[in-house]
Amino acid sequence: MTETSAPQAFDGVCPLPHLGVIAARGEEAAKFLHGQLTQDFSLLGLSEARLAGFCSPKGRLLASFVGCKRSHDEVLLVLERELLPATLKRLQMFVLRAKAKLSDASGEFELRGLCGAAVPQQCEGERRRIEAVDLVHAATHVVRPQRVLREADRVGDH
Repeated sequence: MTETSAPQAFDGVCPLPHLGVIAARGEEAAKFLHGQLTQDFSLLGLSEARLAGFCSPKGRLLASFVGCKRSHDEVLLVLERELLPATLKRLQMFVLRAKAKLSDASGEFELRGLCGAAVPQQCEGERRRIEAVDLVHAATHVVRPQRVLREADRVGDH
């Protein structure tokens, strides 16, 4: 009989280069996103993050995001970087007269995954402000479902 040891605590920081950020800015940014995504960002508090999806007219999930509201006129959407260009282009088609502008803001943010004791250490040790730690933490859980869904779509689209 072997003796099992207690599970080790998982602490650490890792870059998340596979994720990108779409910024929706403008006085109607939250309202515009509510009309296009599966989440009402108008109701989202400034310290909260939510999952959202962008679906085709047939209801197929095209992209999933973790979104947070930085201010009343700015919403950030974190998604898999390889989906960003096509998703941004498609969303921009629907802006029309809404007072909102969408852009690839990936270069403005350093996305990192934080776990365990690294969270307070990283937040206290950094001189610059770390924004949306909860958003980055939650974003690490978005990637696998997207890959599974894309694989399922390929199988079903014969």
